[in-house]
Amino acid sequence: MHDKDTYTRLRRLYINGATLDEAAAECGMGLRTAERRKAEARDSGDNWDMARAAATLTGAETVAQSILRGMMRQYEQAAGDLEADTSLSAVERVDALATLADALVKTVAANKRLMPETSELATALKVLEMLYAFVREKHPAHLPAFAEIIEPFGAQLEREFK
Repeated sequence: MHDKDTYTRLRRLYINGATLDEAAAECGMGLRTAERRKAEARDSGDNWDMARAAATLTGAETVAQSILRGMMRQYEQAAGDLEADTSLSAVERVDALATLADALVKTVAANKRLMPETSELATALKVLEMLYAFVREKHPAHLPAFAEIIEPFGAQLEREFK
C-alpha cells in the first residue's frame, strides 16, 4: 500500500506526459497497482486521461501564444528601429518593413493553423466530459462500460488532434 503523496505523484507524472508504466516505476509501484489506482480515480470522477489531454491542450496554447507575443514584440521593436534609422533610404525602409510584415503574417498564419486544432480538441474533450457527467448522473449502471470505452477513445482523440 502506498501513501496519498505517492498516488498524487503518480497522477501528476501521468498527466504531465509519462506513460503509466513510467510513472509507476518512478513512484516505486507496480503497473497493476497504478492501473488499479487510475481506475479507482476514474470511477470516483477523476479521469486522468481527460486531465492529461487538457494539460496537453494548455501546453500547446501556451506555446502558440508565447510565439505570437514574442513575434509581436520583435515586430514593434524592429519597426520602430527602422523608422528611426535615417541612414536608410525610404525605399530600403519600405522593403525592410515589407519583409518584417511578411514574417509577422506567416507567424500569425502558423498560429491560426495551430489554434483551430487546439480549439477542436478542447471542444471534443468538453463533449466527452459532458457525456461522462451525463452517464454518471442518468445511467450510473452503464458507467463502467462507458469508462472502458471512453478511456482509449480519449487517447485516440489526443493523437488525432496533435
